[in-house]
Amino acid sequence: MTLKPRPHDSLKVWTAKASLYCIAFWVFLPAVYIGIGCVLVVVSAALLMAPYMGFAAGNLHVAKHVVEPQHCEPLRTRASRLKPAPQTSKKPVYNANCVTVRTERGLYEQGRVVIATTSAILLYHPDTGEAVRIPTKDAIIEAIGSLQKIEESTQAREQAAE
Repeated sequence: MTLKPRPHDSLKVWTAKASLYCIAFWVFLPAVYIGIGCVLVVVSAALLMAPYMGFAAGNLHVAKHVVEPQHCEPLRTRASRLKPAPQTSKKPVYNANCVTVRTERGLYEQGRVVIATTSAILLYHPDTGEAVRIPTKDAIIEAIGSLQKIEESTQAREQAAE
């Protein structure tokens, strides 16, 4: 933007206008850059918080839906699943998702599902506290209503191996 004096402006008026334009330019230009910098800092902080939020959500899921429940989700028919559940209390009661995994190689594992992908499943054993990753290639995965005790599970593994 060029500052041209008008024909009736005196040198004093023109100098005052030019000074105001210079002051405005040098005051607002840094303010714009400071504003852009603040926006970048906020966006960067939000992006850096995303992995932490995912980690916290995963920990909460495992604690609430895998470790904390006292029982496995009972097996139900399609009709009973479609019925609306009655509201008995304000605090919901969670049940764990329990499965048995059997393979052709004789592997027999059971536990609570922590996470499952197309290639593997991670099971948690509440009695021992251990977590086991099992490949799901050629595996049969069955939902079960309750987990067997460790001794019964060991006997079932031995029977499956025979």
